[in-house]
Amino acid sequence: MNDIALKALESGHAARASTSAEEHRLVRLRTVIGVGLAAFALLAVLQTLARYTDSVEPEPSFFALAGEIILYYPPWVIFSTALFALLERRAHLMADGWGLLRVFAFSHLLFFCPYMVYEVTLVSLRNGWPLSELPMRLATWPGFGYFVDYVLFCGIFGATFGLALIRGQIERDRRNQRMQAKMLNMQLQLEHQRLAAIQAQLEPHFLFNALNAISGLVRGEEKKVALSAIARLSELLRYTLGASRRDWVSIADELRFVRDYLSLQSLRHGDRLQVRIEADEDKLRDLSCPPLLLQPLVENALRHDLETHQRASDILLRITVQGEGIALHLSNPASANAAPNPGLGLGLSHTRERLRLRYEGAAKIQTEVVDGRFQVDLWLPEVET
Repeated sequence: MNDIALKALESGHAARASTSAEEHRLVRLRTVIGVGLAAFALLAVLQTLARYTDSVEPEPSFFALAGEIILYYPPWVIFSTALFALLERRAHLMADGWGLLRVFAFSHLLFFCPYMVYEVTLVSLRNGWPLSELPMRLATWPGFGYFVDYVLFCGIFGATFGLALIRGQIERDRRNQRMQAKMLNMQLQLEHQRLAAIQAQLEPHFLFNALNAISGLVRGEEKKVALSAIARLSELLRYTLGASRRDWVSIADELRFVRDYLSLQSLRHGDRLQVRIEADEDKLRDLSCPPLLLQPLVENALRHDLETHQRASDILLRITVQGEGIALHLSNPASANAAPNPGLGLGLSHTRERLRLRYEGAAKIQTEVVDGRFQVDLWLPEVET
């Protein structure tokens, strides 16, 4: 993609994001207007009821009185809406004490003073006073009237500020939640890609070692055994391809796969291949683990035991159910004098990484040398599949 197309794409994304943000802002503003209208309508009704029930002189009907009183409230709706829009667009003012004080001061000049003129004008028109006397009426207006309006002014300013502050916090929380969800989704995708890369390495690694075993049979002119090994390899590859497309497989199936793999290796090594497997496959049938988990560990034991000397191997694989998990123990002799094996060394390192990705730290693997034997102890928690 060339630079011009890339810039056009980025500008398109920015324009859509800006349009979406503006649409959300208009929705919030309409909501504030609706809430303001409802609140001031309620105040107008309460004030009408108070004046209607407390009056001792003949008063107009309830609806006529409500019509007069409600005229005092539209400026308050406009003021609260404009203040909310300002605080939302200039969110930094809510964290700046001096900035908020300036807004409060300008609100006196731009709203409170003009509103007092508006209120006295309405009273003058209702009482039939000439508008030429408006300055005198303002000067002689009762102090209690100014006090009540000023308290209402301060209350509405504080309520609008609080609403904008709460709305801003809610929006920040939602933004953080969306960002965290996006980051978690990206991390999950990355973990899946890493896991897929590991499994993609395991499959050709297994195939390489199996073909290497068959090639040894061919070089030894054991063609019948080699043909049998190729047939066995076909069965193993069928399981490998099927299991690699799944997230979880039965431990019993994995154990059966290991037995078939050892059968393939026995065609090459004969009676030198000695592996003891202690496991109750009936109990393992309903328990799951990641696919191709056991075979790399067994292969690792073979490479560091059977393939480093000419004697028989001595490998032990024990799988038991313990509490709400599965314990796996694998051991083989660890001789300091054994020749190093030139294998690829993918078994333990990839197993650790796969367990970390699959179980998110819940699985445990430990390796150590005890009494001249290299041991791998693995604990897997039960998973629902």
